[in-house]
Amino acid sequence: MTPEFKAFEGGDTRDVTAFNPHFQYNGQPWPQPPRYDRTKHTCDYFSSEDLGELNCLFDGLVHEGSIPATVSKLCPTDFNLSPGESIPDFRVTLTTGEEFFAEITSAGQQLTIREQETLNELSHALGVW
Repeated sequence: MTPEFKAFEGGDTRDVTAFNPHFQYNGQPWPQPPRYDRTKHTCDYFSSEDLGELNCLFDGLVHEGSIPATVSKLCPTDFNLSPGESIPDFRVTLTTGEEFFAEITSAGQQLTIREQETLNELSHALGVW
C-alpha cells in the first residue's frame, strides 16, 4: 500500500520520502545532508534558504495532493537574464510526469518582513544571552 499525499492526511510531515521513497532533489536521492546559514546576531545556525523554501513547497504539495518525483533548485547564473528579470525557485516534476516551475516567497512589505526577521533573531539572541 502506498501512502497518498492528501490534505490533512500526512500533512503533518515534510518527509517527502514517506510518499515517494525515490524522490530526488537536484538530481540526488533524498534525504541529503542538512545545510545551514548563520544567524546575524548569534552563533546559531538555521536551515539554508533553499531548504526553507523546499519545506514550503512540500507543504503546498501535501495540501494540494501532488507527489513530487524530482525538484531542482534553479540558479539565476545559469540563465542569461536582463536587468530586472528573475526566474522561479524550483523546477518540479510530479510522479504523474507533469512538470512546472514554483516560486516560493514571503508576502508583505519589504520593511515589515525585514523588521520581523530582525525581531525574531534579536529575540533569539537575548534568549541565548
